Amino acid sequence: MTMMDSDQTDGPIPLAQVLAEEAAELHDAHRSFPDHLSPDEHLKQVFSSIHQLNPTRSALCLSGGGIRSATFGLGVLQGLARHNLLRHFDYLSTVSGGGYIGSWFSAWIHRDPDGLQGVCDQLGQAAPPGATAHEPEPVSWLRTYSNYLSPRLGLMSADSWTLVGTYLRNLLLNWLVLVPFLLALLALPLLYHSALNAPASPSAMTALVLLGSSGLLINLTYLHLCRPNLWKLRQAPVWKRIETQGTFLVACLLPLMAGAVCLTIAWGWFHRQPDYSLDRLSLFGLPSLVTLALGAGAMHLTAWLIAAILLRRPWLDWWRFFESLTIVLSGLLGGGLLWVALKQLDRIKALDPDLLWYTCAAVPAFLSLFLLAATLFIGIASRSTGDGDREWWGRAGSWILIASVCWVGLGSIAIFGPAWWGKLSTEVASAGGITGLLTVVLGFSAKTDAKPSGSEPAWWKQLGKQVYLLLLAPLTIGLILIQLARITQAIVAEAPWFQVGEFIVGMALFSVLLSVVININKFSLHSMYRNRLIRAYLGASRWNSRTPNSFTGFDSGDNLAMADLAPQASAAQKPFHVVNIALNLVHGNNLAWQQRKAQSFTVSPLHCGSFVNQLGYRRSSEYGKNPAVNQAITLGTALAISGAAASPNMGYHSSPAITFLLTLFNIRLGWWLGNPGRAGQDTYSQSCPEFAVGPMLAEAFGFTNEQKRYVYLSDGGHFENLGLYEMVLRRCHYILVSDAGCDEKMEFQDLGNAIRKIRIDLGIDIDINVEPLRPSAQHRSGVHYAVGAIRYSRVDPGAPDGILIYLKPSLSGDEPVDVLEYAAHHGQFPHEPTSDQFFDESQFESYRRLGRHVAEEVFASVTAQAGTLPGAFDALRARHAPSQG
Repeated sequence: MTMMDSDQTDGPIPLAQVLAEEAAELHDAHRSFPDHLSPDEHLKQVFSSIHQLNPTRSALCLSGGGIRSATFGLGVLQGLARHNLLRHFDYLSTVSGGGYIGSWFSAWIHRDPDGLQGVCDQLGQAAPPGATAHEPEPVSWLRTYSNYLSPRLGLMSADSWTLVGTYLRNLLLNWLVLVPFLLALLALPLLYHSALNAPASPSAMTALVLLGSSGLLINLTYLHLCRPNLWKLRQAPVWKRIETQGTFLVACLLPLMAGAVCLTIAWGWFHRQPDYSLDRLSLFGLPSLVTLALGAGAMHLTAWLIAAILLRRPWLDWWRFFESLTIVLSGLLGGGLLWVALKQLDRIKALDPDLLWYTCAAVPAFLSLFLLAATLFIGIASRSTGDGDREWWGRAGSWILIASVCWVGLGSIAIFGPAWWGKLSTEVASAGGITGLLTVVLGFSAKTDAKPSGSEPAWWKQLGKQVYLLLLAPLTIGLILIQLARITQAIVAEAPWFQVGEFIVGMALFSVLLSVVININKFSLHSMYRNRLIRAYLGASRWNSRTPNSFTGFDSGDNLAMADLAPQASAAQKPFHVVNIALNLVHGNNLAWQQRKAQSFTVSPLHCGSFVNQLGYRRSSEYGKNPAVNQAITLGTALAISGAAASPNMGYHSSPAITFLLTLFNIRLGWWLGNPGRAGQDTYSQSCPEFAVGPMLAEAFGFTNEQKRYVYLSDGGHFENLGLYEMVLRRCHYILVSDAGCDEKMEFQDLGNAIRKIRIDLGIDIDINVEPLRPSAQHRSGVHYAVGAIRYSRVDPGAPDGILIYLKPSLSGDEPVDVLEYAAHHGQFPHEPTSDQFFDESQFESYRRLGRHVAEEVFASVTAQAGTLPGAFDALRARHAPSQG
């Protein structure tokens, strides 16, 4: 295969072309595709060509699971090398912890003079007689850095204090971006309150009334312009842009909010006049009730007429005449409702002399009256409007309700929060920090799912944890915002409105300025995590040529560009490394993905991107380029993103209760990169966002999707933790999966998740029987593996089905004595929690030796018979054919 005739350099690369280019690199299979074929037909042609390859392609998948998975995977690599199977895999698919050891393996192959064959020989052979070293130096390096985050432990260790100091530094820098923005936001209610208390002149009141009325007129005009039942009048392309949710927020909701603010301030000024009387609200000598009713009716009718003119609606229509009457009638009723509300306000004036409650409630009350009037109109006009119109107005009303709730919440915290805080005891106030810590700790857990995962010991414990988070997180957020409100009040309390405005503008500009100069990627936890992974796993293959900084111990030469694994002058090295990452879609448009909240994103030596929603891919030699070193995305960055387990947005682990807190406390291992799709045409080559506030707020409030200029990437396990999904997409016939995820109860959640998503997205079933792997009462399993069938024939007519070999860390009693001894003293072995990323010598060796034992036990007999990778897979399938169902 070769690049398709439709090859493009100025836009995203489609999936069919990505797969065709990989096949050309790996199998020297060249094929062109006619231009008249559709993208789906191109893809079918590619799949058909892949199935016809001889020999068929194979893949090794190393699952997520932190250093536990990496160390078990090291043993698996050694076991495969000893049976001369490792060098025959076409693909290496890694996720999270599997990416640690997979990247170590790829970097070693790249740097070894003899390439893959030399590495496999060293991994698979015992030490020669008389040799002093019992294992290759890159393996010994991993033992040295088994505590990769802090190699030297201890209270006075510089490594430990470097972690603490780096976290605090990065936390402060992120706060310099986020906190000024929050201070400016909390000052908005104070600006409103200061404006209420400002000296008022008749001309100023008149100006506010005109501005407020203009805002309402714009809002009403938009509401009538975008009615779904009038779609035939909106055929020009410009209307498609006007009808979007973003345009609604700017052109409809924002004018309504501005109008409500202006009119309620004007009423506050009018209300405090010495000679105030509602009867003074009169035009042409008409009573105040009539004045308000006629004014509201005239405004509604004017907006309707403007919309009718812009849409060129026909006038000689009886229904249009009836609709205009409903417009006038609903306006009259709305004005009457406003008069009743103002009458009631006169009675409670004495209860709020400082206008504190008015500040919090006036705008929401006005919006409520607006909604009530709109409800009356919808009811009266039901004969001239359709279901689509009512649904549209219902959606618009929901946004008005959201705006009202946000105003009440923000106003209450900013106005009353500091006073409430002063009434709290010291103990309750101190509890705020404790609640924040507990919430972050609970949120850090991979079991904090959007829905209970069923993995807790009992349902009531899982329910209690969820309720605890739902109550604790909002309380913590509230306490934090109250503290910020205290700062805001201390600075601008009793200040005139223009000084409050200067404070808001100053804080906003400060936040914007810092957003431009501070790289939110570099100053998260990610860089600290990535640098230590690079030293431990990529530095291992440079053990004899490293020139680290004598003070820090880091060497920038340890890392290498992802594209270096596919040099231009020769074919890509085998196995072709695919790093699996989660593309977060917490706020995506696909309603069926509301649980998964993510989709697959891959980084390979050739391409970076995702086929989700036809997003597309970019060249790895161009994607995410760091201008400081003129280098595109690196292997170190890809493996660290793939292992970014703790992030505010975590795919199907995302929890709205803790997203904001994880962002605020900088528990952020995820990474922002340019969108590889058309939305990122100007950003895909950038290594970080140019403007930090927008992405950070999207991260904090769960607004990540694939439609913006930048995408948020995190741990591949947040979508699929085995790396199996992408290999089935690539139609690999022989797939070996090492599943070392934490699964103490042997529930096979990661396998079930992968099979489910492959069936839903790709239409391919995988049949596999894992019952023999389930442990007995003595915590022993009968076997270490299972064999499955990948039913390609169900979507690709005539294609042969694939074979899946599934390895699982398990104990059957025939393991080496040192492994059994470790298991006897560590009850959770071989599924100790992923949160333990500090392995000691015994722990490292036990997982490594178990991985090697499992691989050797599975393939020992079949390789002796078959001698080749396909033969070994076929022999295992034949042995377990009755269990495939």
